[in-house]
Amino acid sequence: MKTLILVRHGETEVDKVRDRVLTNSGKEHVNEVAVMMKNYCKGKIVVCYSKTFRAKQTAEIIGKVLDSKRLYENEFRIKNADNIRDLIKRNEINNIRPAQTYLELGNCAKWKIESPKDLYSRWLNILNTLIEETVIVVSHEGSLEAFIYNQRSFELVYKSFSGRYFGYSDFVVLKLKK
Repeated sequence: MKTLILVRHGETEVDKVRDRVLTNSGKEHVNEVAVMMKNYCKGKIVVCYSKTFRAKQTAEIIGKVLDSKRLYENEFRIKNADNIRDLIKRNEINNIRPAQTYLELGNCAKWKIESPKDLYSRWLNILNTLIEETVIVVSHEGSLEAFIYNQRSFELVYKSFSGRYFGYSDFVVLKLKK
C-alpha cells in the first residue's frame, strides 16, 4: 500500500438507529466525492469498510465509481464504543461531537474501550495484509480521527475538510512515508 484514503460514510437518516441507511443526498455526495478520489488512486484499489450498512453502502458507491471489484469488510470501528454511549449522548446536548468525546476521554481502560493508539495499531495490522497500491477505508468519525491523529507512518496529501473533525463523506489522502 502506497496510498491510503480515509473516508467517513455518507449522510444518514437523522435517527440514531444502528443500521441506518444513506439518504439520497448522501448517496449523491458520496458519488461526487468518489469522482474526486480518482485523482489520488493509483494501481489496484481495495475499498475496505466497517461492519455497518451505511459504511457498506458508501464503499459500494466508491467501488463502482472507481471500478474496484475488491470490497473488504473488517472491524474498523472503535472496540467497545458502546461503553461510552451514554456519555456521548450527554455531551451531544452540549454540542460536543462523539469523536471529540472519544478522543478526549483520557483513561480508556477505565471505560473498557479501545484507546486511539490501540485502534491505530490494530488498523495497521489489518492494512499491512493488503497488497493493493491504493487502500480506501470507509468508517466512522471517531475511528478515522483516532487513526489519523495517532499515525506517524503517512504524510498528508489532501484533506477535503477544514478543522479537526470528519463530516459526512469527508476524506483524507495519505501517502506512505519513504
